[in-house]
Amino acid sequence: MRIWGLGRCAVVAVLIAMMTSACAPSMPYVLGNGFYSEKYSKAQVQAAANNGKLKFLGKFTEDSTACGLYVQEWSDSDLVLPVVKSHLNSLGGNAADNIIAKWNFSDFLLAITLLPAIAGCRSYTISGEILLVQP
Repeated sequence: MRIWGLGRCAVVAVLIAMMTSACAPSMPYVLGNGFYSEKYSKAQVQAAANNGKLKFLGKFTEDSTACGLYVQEWSDSDLVLPVVKSHLNSLGGNAADNIIAKWNFSDFLLAITLLPAIAGCRSYTISGEILLVQP
């Protein structure tokens, strides 16, 4: 009987750990060397810079919050990329570089409560540079 009780506690502990851990964005975004472009690779952008065909359009910073972030790809697609894409469109760029996602420490008290953790909610500040690769 006692073993069955310990087994149930272990299962509950594993489920709680899984449910209270929203995934962070991919490491390149967390480390500040993220890159995004629908048309060009990072090597192509670097080649354009070497050939003088890269124009810096500006920097961006925006807070982003999303829930249901149980998989890292969801963190990227629901938390980081909407911000990047909106700034690419608004500034007329076709590449974004040096993208960084910083966790908002001001949300710490919210993050330690159970409900946002179960919902997989995270809040990050997304920053980066918008570039235009000229043909």
